[in-house]
Amino acid sequence: MVFLWRAEDFWPADYASENVSKLGYSAEDFVLGRIVYGDLIHPDDYEMVKDTLAEKCEDGSDNYIQEYRVITKDGKLLWVDEKTFILRDKHGDPTHFQGIVQDITKQKESEIALKVALEKQAELLDRKQALETIVNHSPVVAFLWKAGSDDEKELWPVEFVSDNISQFGYTVDDFLSGDLLYGNIINPEDLPEVQMELSEICKEGGKVFVKEYRIRTKSGEERWVEEKTFVQRNDEGVVTNYQGVIQDITERKERGC
Repeated sequence: MVFLWRAEDFWPADYASENVSKLGYSAEDFVLGRIVYGDLIHPDDYEMVKDTLAEKCEDGSDNYIQEYRVITKDGKLLWVDEKTFILRDKHGDPTHFQGIVQDITKQKESEIALKVALEKQAELLDRKQALETIVNHSPVVAFLWKAGSDDEKELWPVEFVSDNISQFGYTVDDFLSGDLLYGNIINPEDLPEVQMELSEICKEGGKVFVKEYRIRTKSGEERWVEEKTFVQRNDEGVVTNYQGVIQDITERKERGC
């Protein structure tokens, strides 16, 4: 869309191209003064547009570009990119503004959606990092285990484990590499019972699994832990993951509590 505005308040038009119909008005509406361009600019953007124009007129600029919103006759909101050429008289005073106005609504909406998505991602990352910090400074070790097809014999591959697994001598990489499954560190005498009880809870549609059992540290020491796990299912009700925490309760067990 092309305009030739007079250097007056609200920018009355001496010329408007036919494709201003995109705004819901005819070229004649603008040229005859039935509508002035300034009335179409979004109220929240109007002062910015006006101030930018005044600044460019003052500093001797010949042209500039800016983005802002306009409201069409039917109330639709459009983002536009305007390139303005400032026409001056022999004294350097602005007389007219020649504007080329392009609808960039789709592009702008995509940019805004991307910005919102990135902000949400950053917020989630901050929350995740905060949660990891809390967990890593607490006595509980957080896990995300992957569920297998044979739940009575599964050994639970690890998809996430908090850094404080180091209290048992292991590193995060020991588990995430796949070389070590969680079931591998459970005492062989306790493992069948853990497998059976978790399997029963899953088959019955249960959501929470709580169990005390023994694990082996990397140095071979035996420790008692209490596990509290939430069973995660997909939309079909199939178990996909176990999200839980384990806490060392060895001292409590030794006291006979």
